[in-house]
Amino acid sequence: MMKTLSKVQVWIYAQESELYKKILMFHTIPSRGGFWQPVTGGVESGELLQQAAARELYEETSLSATPLFTGQMFEFKSRWGHWVQEFVFVVRLASVVPVRIDPQEHDSFEWLSQDEALGRTEHEDSHFALQSIVDKKQKSVASAEF
Repeated sequence: MMKTLSKVQVWIYAQESELYKKILMFHTIPSRGGFWQPVTGGVESGELLQQAAARELYEETSLSATPLFTGQMFEFKSRWGHWVQEFVFVVRLASVVPVRIDPQEHDSFEWLSQDEALGRTEHEDSHFALQSIVDKKQKSVASAEF
């Protein structure tokens, strides 16, 4: 039986107005696939999901915040044949902020409109997760330090 790996996915958005959100997305380097995605990463041994989401958020952006679990999780088979459970988190910021990217994972980032972000999301499960975040009115604001 093949081991199931746990991962986190962290969507970051800035609430520009009641109806308009800017979504932060990252372009992976060519050796990692060359596609657009949110913050993602593996859960380390003994680490809680929310801890993993906060760690990955900091490692990939330099933002310190507490990601909120959306209640969404999906499973997929990785390109290496492992089953992966990916848990979806969100960070809502009051405004667009500067970020630092990890050049070993990403070669660029952009703050995108909701429609642009949805258009760049290639994986069906991630697209569904983002769509639900775009549609949902999040009430809590995570304060980020950078």
